[in-house]
Amino acid sequence: MGVVASVGLIGVLAGCGSGELLGNDPFASDALNGVEINLEMPTINDSLPYLTLDVSIGGGKEVPMLVDTASPGMRILKTQIGKGEVTRTSIPVNAQFIDGTTFDGVEASAVVSFGGVKTAAPITFQLITEVSCQPQFPACAGADGLAAYSKAQSFAGIFGIGLYSVPVYSPLSQLEGGAASSFRITSNPKRKSATLTLNSLPTDPVATYPLPKWSQPLPNGVPAWASNEANACWSFGAESPQCLPTAFDTGSPFLIASAAVPGAPPVGDVTNQSQVTLFTTGDSRPVWSVVAGQTPGKDKVTITPTSAGEAVNTGSGIFRSRSVTFDSRNGQVLVGPAQ
Repeated sequence: MGVVASVGLIGVLAGCGSGELLGNDPFASDALNGVEINLEMPTINDSLPYLTLDVSIGGGKEVPMLVDTASPGMRILKTQIGKGEVTRTSIPVNAQFIDGTTFDGVEASAVVSFGGVKTAAPITFQLITEVSCQPQFPACAGADGLAAYSKAQSFAGIFGIGLYSVPVYSPLSQLEGGAASSFRITSNPKRKSATLTLNSLPTDPVATYPLPKWSQPLPNGVPAWASNEANACWSFGAESPQCLPTAFDTGSPFLIASAAVPGAPPVGDVTNQSQVTLFTTGDSRPVWSVVAGQTPGKDKVTITPTSAGEAVNTGSGIFRSRSVTFDSRNGQVLVGPAQ
């Protein structure tokens, strides 16, 4: 089965988002406290590179969607949409991904339900009608078009839960009763499953990383954060760590580190068993590390030139052995032991 590297949204051009302003407290969602939603870890090419969630769009049949903490809003392949109640528009959308895959389509809206919760009203998402490659990446996962791409994937689209807006935004911020004030992801690779827990901050985080504020609130008034730019610290080997903007990204099957990380190997896939470590920002205690290997979703690491930006993308590997909580109310990412 083919695999696409949905490794974080580069940019989306779309019309205005939907959503009504909430009350005084946009996180008035006590009914969501401690709600646990089951996720799956499908086996793809003998590895577990992704997390998926069963989602119903407009009351239609549930379909598995890739849970992506590094992009906001939903992108659903036209061939997988099903027969739910969906309102389509002619507003064009375009999304480009790091592996070169390009999505084109239109805006649409529907009530979305998953894991026993649902959105308060129809939410705007991107209905993808064409899949292709950027010219500089002719062999990307979308090279053979929408039908082949759709057939090759283990998911029907992307369920983006990043904390910002482009302008589609996370379904978790548009639920009945209000927005989720936080969500935590923990996984169990041995059981090929994971859990998404709402409104439950950890009591014993190993590290807390602040997020910059997004340029404006979400369209429904919920605070927004640049959730791909957590201030986290990294190094290879025994080098002193340096703090760089970091995306804690379930949508990437491998860790992507800038050559700006101290001790970074040469640009490209790391093949020399180098160890990269995440540290706290205060006293530089180790939080998580991985020895570079060849398994996507576990230990694959690649180095990008500093000209591409001095940043780090954790990939999904950290979610295998640590709990990661995104705090929407306070704008921070908290890393703790596996639950």
